[in-house]
Amino acid sequence: MRTTAIDKIVHTFLSSTEPGRKQIISLGAGSDTRYFRLKQKQRSLNLAYHEIDFAANTQRKITQLRAAQFSNQAKALCGIDFHASDVEVSPEKTQLISVDYFIHPQDLRGLPKSETGLAGVNTSLPTLIISECCLIYLPPDDADSVLTYFHGIFPSTTSLAIVIYEPIRPFDAFGKTMVRNLMERGIQLKTLEKYSGLEEQRQRLRSHGFTPASDGSIAGAEAADVDTIWHRWVDPEEKERVEGLEWMDEVEEFVLLAKHYCICLGWRGFGNGSLWGPLLESLETSG
Repeated sequence: MRTTAIDKIVHTFLSSTEPGRKQIISLGAGSDTRYFRLKQKQRSLNLAYHEIDFAANTQRKITQLRAAQFSNQAKALCGIDFHASDVEVSPEKTQLISVDYFIHPQDLRGLPKSETGLAGVNTSLPTLIISECCLIYLPPDDADSVLTYFHGIFPSTTSLAIVIYEPIRPFDAFGKTMVRNLMERGIQLKTLEKYSGLEEQRQRLRSHGFTPASDGSIAGAEAADVDTIWHRWVDPEEKERVEGLEWMDEVEEFVLLAKHYCICLGWRGFGNGSLWGPLLESLETSG
């Protein structure tokens, strides 16, 4: 559901009526392969794709990308050559810079203090920022500073959006159990209490500029839990395919889990706002 929902938002972003090159910035990207899936579907895609993570993670990923097994497949299936002359890799193998694909070794907590910024980020391109269970691991002030940073480097004339996937609702019985189980594994969800529900998530994005300005510009913020997304975003054919893979008999448990994760979306610009219309019409706005 996480992948389906974010893929749907990415597709809508890339299909917007704004002409020309677009940009995606993935926070805490880890081993994510979304860029390659996009290029496999459309090699001519005019997209700058940035991934940010700790140096230890980017080093591991770059090493794997340039290994023969993966690089041969990337070249054959996606038209991506990680050994081309225009691909730059740092001596420590923690940073990769190419024409369309960038890997940045960056602790997000250091971004607000960075004087050089992120290499290759073009603040004039329509941009979508993706945070899949990333900001929630930062202390609230640091997570807010990351949003403030990105809101600040993009001028108001640039169309900008962010999608966040995170757990919510930690205060009910299921939420308390979920938090306790994660803490027993050494996992702390540091922003969970501050942004505990759908309305809190909306307000978070509104406070970082995703709200209509006095000039009447198009902007806003929305959120939905994964249970809503399952019912209203997923095509019947896809549901049938998934249920055919393995029949789910613990439906009640799935619903409980799905109600404790959300997708929230903030946007500004994109012409008349039609980019987000199909998505927003399918969201439940009750928190």
